[in-house]
Amino acid sequence: MQRDGKKEKLLGTEVLARPTLDKELPNYSFNEMRQIFDENVLDGKVDHQIIRSALRPCSEVKSMCVTWLEKHFEATGDISPHSEFVKVDVNFKKTLFEEYKAHCLGNKQKHVGYNSFCELWCVLFPYCVSRPWCNVPGKCDTCYEIQKGRSDPRYRDLYTQTMFNKLHAIHRGGMFNIERAKYKERALEAISQTKGKETTMSLIIDGMDQSHCHVPYLGNASSFSDPLVQHITAIKEHGWGVRIFRTLGTVDKGANLTIYCILRQIEDWKRRHNDRYPEKIYVQVDGGSENANIYMLSMLELLVSKRISREIIFSRLPVGHTHEDIDGVFGVIWNSLRDIPVLTLDAYEEACIKAFKNDGLDVKVETPMIIPDYQMYFDKVLDKHLSKLHKEIQTQHKWRFEAVTPTTMFPMGCKTTFKAYSSDIVVEIRKIPPAQAVTPIGKITGESILQIKSRHNLNNNNNL
Repeated sequence: MQRDGKKEKLLGTEVLARPTLDKELPNYSFNEMRQIFDENVLDGKVDHQIIRSALRPCSEVKSMCVTWLEKHFEATGDISPHSEFVKVDVNFKKTLFEEYKAHCLGNKQKHVGYNSFCELWCVLFPYCVSRPWCNVPGKCDTCYEIQKGRSDPRYRDLYTQTMFNKLHAIHRGGMFNIERAKYKERALEAISQTKGKETTMSLIIDGMDQSHCHVPYLGNASSFSDPLVQHITAIKEHGWGVRIFRTLGTVDKGANLTIYCILRQIEDWKRRHNDRYPEKIYVQVDGGSENANIYMLSMLELLVSKRISREIIFSRLPVGHTHEDIDGVFGVIWNSLRDIPVLTLDAYEEACIKAFKNDGLDVKVETPMIIPDYQMYFDKVLDKHLSKLHKEIQTQHKWRFEAVTPTTMFPMGCKTTFKAYSSDIVVEIRKIPPAQAVTPIGKITGESILQIKSRHNLNNNNNL
């Protein structure tokens, strides 16, 4: 690269030694800026904020554009807790450019063109990316209301956007992230046991995206007009591996299949541990009707009543925030299959096992053709009023089944308790009329922040 007739090597130390703003600054091209940023930030040599400051364009118009982008991303972006990335709620860069342009015109300032705007974004803010469509909130009412407010043209000023950002941080830190932490604690308890002295089993169960389960699968370049549809249900047992259950139409997806899969995994745990059952079992599910239902709870209570286990904890994450390590299992399978043809069921099974060969996990694939009708067994003794405990505001996210001495209160020898969340204290955000709001966030967004204690069905029960 030539500058003033001399070759100059782009190094972080030379960039950071640039003159102060009251002196003449080197006018780097976009390609030079990108090269400097990549060599120093992406390689971890220099913090991206420091290098961005050093690369700020000497053009006043471009410098003002960089300042506007910094303030906008700081106010509206969601900072990832474990990476440098900032997720921005914008579908097209043109949309954000129009906001920037309107801001400049409203303040009677000059503005850069669209191409320069995009270049400044890509070069100096590569970590600020649009949130992928699959992560756009929909199932969670709170996330939906926050997203709707962020997108409302009436609330596009930076102060209000900052309020929405704080509201989402409260929701993330006070609700679903602490629930995820509780799940990780349960998984860690099972993983960290002394080998040969295991007493605790932890598992999570879910179903794979149906569109990724067709056979024959011809890769990403073509499709089969009438494929055989198989359903994939997987269990990840923490500290052991993955068991994949696939059904081919003879077994329907539902409570019966979920119960069957869990019982098979418990039996396998017994086989691997000298013919003894686990004393404590953690079962993690999502909110699907095949998982969170009264039949599942009945079976878990029966297992404790029959002393298959002394204690079973059944839990689920809040609606809209159930993405967990079991989804990573499906991601590994799909990434190994998406670009290669799989023509037979045997080939699909081999591909599933091969996908985990470098992960150190035991993987088994089973194809049950017939399973018991557990629902018919329990239908005669169930209280149908309890079916509402998995819906809307009545949802209880954690259930505990504990072996006790049979009494008149617990004739089956199983004490059942439940609570709204796994955490003792969470923050729920509920929408109320703006006139009733008392906080600055509530007055602007019409949201009320309520801190509540978890609910359970027995008073003075602090052990759940």
